[in-house]
Amino acid sequence: MNISAADLYVPTIPGLSDDDAELFKMHAGHLPGVSNNTQTFFWLLQSQHNPSKDKLVVWLNGGPGCTSMDGLFLENGPFRANLNGTISYNKYSWNQNAHMLYVDQPVGTGYSYSTTDERFSSMKDISDNFIAFLENFYLVFPEYRRFELHIAGESFAGVYIPNFATDILQRNTVQKTKYRLKSIIVGNGWLDPIRQYNSYIPFAIQHDLLHGSYLDLAKKNWEICKKVLAEKSLVKSPDCEGILQQIINESKSTGKYCINLYDYRLRDQGPNQGCGLAWPTGIEHMVDYFNRDDVKVALHATGHKSGKWVECQRSVYKAIETQNTTASHVLLPDLLKHIEVSLFQGDTDIICNWLGLKEMVDVLEWNGAKGLGNVPQTPWLIDGRPAGWVSTARNLTFVLMYNASHMPSVDAPMASLDMVNRMMHVNFTQPLFESVLGSSDSLPATKAPIDGQSPPQPGPYLLAFGFLAAIIVFGIFIRMYCRRKPHRNSGHERLRQSESDPAHLEWAQVPTSEFIELQEP
Repeated sequence: MNISAADLYVPTIPGLSDDDAELFKMHAGHLPGVSNNTQTFFWLLQSQHNPSKDKLVVWLNGGPGCTSMDGLFLENGPFRANLNGTISYNKYSWNQNAHMLYVDQPVGTGYSYSTTDERFSSMKDISDNFIAFLENFYLVFPEYRRFELHIAGESFAGVYIPNFATDILQRNTVQKTKYRLKSIIVGNGWLDPIRQYNSYIPFAIQHDLLHGSYLDLAKKNWEICKKVLAEKSLVKSPDCEGILQQIINESKSTGKYCINLYDYRLRDQGPNQGCGLAWPTGIEHMVDYFNRDDVKVALHATGHKSGKWVECQRSVYKAIETQNTTASHVLLPDLLKHIEVSLFQGDTDIICNWLGLKEMVDVLEWNGAKGLGNVPQTPWLIDGRPAGWVSTARNLTFVLMYNASHMPSVDAPMASLDMVNRMMHVNFTQPLFESVLGSSDSLPATKAPIDGQSPPQPGPYLLAFGFLAAIIVFGIFIRMYCRRKPHRNSGHERLRQSESDPAHLEWAQVPTSEFIELQEP
């Protein structure tokens, strides 16, 4: 591999102001995976405040087949694409206190490609290629080996990340050079399919989304779903996605446009928006941006020859769709013996809703006990307003974020930054906001010393997160769901602006009487 860091240096990108281009260093381009035929695209953003000592966070979006540029340009990255081709700066970017490595994977996603049109379909092949890419990354950027490694993502990345972490820990037992894996962080993840599907009806009832004949049909769909999942080891099933179809059907029954499955407060504002696939605002500008020739040159991505750049690549989705893959939640107990696992959830997401994730945690056994037990739900405030609650037990942290969707950083950027800072045990390095976790953990923003590492958070107040990022495929036109594909038409009608008030906080204690009791294997 004849590639150097200098070959991949990105001094600036089209549309970015000179002042913003000086905030941090960037590298981008392709590195091989298991062979030179597979070229994985990455974009590395150096930490803005302590680049010599901060952590390395790998960010993965889901799909499968959806670009991690979603994370960089729509969620937790520093850039936002505008209609006029310029780039705006997001001051709540996660690279305030961490080196961020955004990776397009599996091969075929985003700018990543194979010279032989090869598509990885099994989780083993996908994991092998990711780890081969990571090793090549460390060869080109050896200075990053000394940093703690955290692997984060959302939605269907909840399938990827526990598998990648398991293989990395196994690799560490046989290789002389170790990866310093410290945690995995999963947002609104797809970890336990049967409990996630089982959560759709109670979540819909709680938020007044299912009634009458639609509710009856949804319950029949659930009975079919249970039988299918009892017979096969599937991460997702079209038979189960019929439950979501009933929520969609009822939302359109009065002549309105479809409900947004990633944020039940929203509706599509026109036809062909796919029940949330045109959300969030800015997707169309991002797609236009990454299809520009000058952008490809700036990012050293000219090797990508497979036509138009798309947010979510259907060929990748279809290659993985046909595979039976063991649900990734079964890997968590062993991972929790070695690293922190953090699960964070936006409370308005339907597809990967927090009720299913909380139910999964409640029945999970790890490190000598079951579930979170009597661990309290510690209130979390940002600038004096409720941001959510946090529970931590035996290396696992569960976070519920209020007024946040399938992509929590879209709705709650300050809380999202606070969350990842706490998970990495660092204090804030900019006077952006005040954070309080519980009654005594007041963290007024302070300037970190320029030549030192951000001071660690007190142990009792770690905010860690994770969760498996999700993919579901519903019905015919919903088949690309759990992490959308780009549409040109954006805009959504907000059904209800949820407020951070006492009534909203009661969601933290939602009764789950509508859950159907599942038989443990």
